[in-house]
Amino acid sequence: MSQQRKPVIGIICDAFGRDGNADRLFHGVAEEYIRAIEQGTRCTPLLVPVSTNEQCDADTLCQILDGLLLTGSRTNVHPERYGGPDSKPGTLHDLKRDTSSFALIETTLKSKLPVFGICRGFQEINVALGGTLHQELTDIEGKLDHAKYMALPQNEQYQMSHEVTLTEGSLLNKLTGQKRIEINSLH
Repeated sequence: MSQQRKPVIGIICDAFGRDGNADRLFHGVAEEYIRAIEQGTRCTPLLVPVSTNEQCDADTLCQILDGLLLTGSRTNVHPERYGGPDSKPGTLHDLKRDTSSFALIETTLKSKLPVFGICRGFQEINVALGGTLHQELTDIEGKLDHAKYMALPQNEQYQMSHEVTLTEGSLLNKLTGQKRIEINSLH
């Protein structure tokens, strides 16, 4: 009796230095993303380390992957990627992730693989498709202050905080059967 292979979902990693040591990098993701793939889908998560190689083996990875999850991160897309002004001092960037995620987005879209972006991941998709970003939403009048949730205990940070409208006929609209869903926003 043959068992059908479970779909493999790549989860982009962040590169970060331990105790501020940029010479010794680690690659990883928050456990919530792994758990969401393991428990929320019938898929197998595969952590994708980041690289300075412009192609980061995106072609090879897309032969293995059935989809890609671009996660949130404490870092921001570097403004050079979208022609933005210099970041404020102290803003965290992950140039290795920028290189890898943009190569993976391009290749997955060409391969017609599903790509799902959360927070920074959605921003990466936006920029890869020619969009721009506001670096600090709290500086824009009338925009929701997403940072206010950071002071709450972690289990409260991830609670639903506002609604979004799903595009009619989009994959998420079809999967949920909803026009509007409640989400959390955390930055």
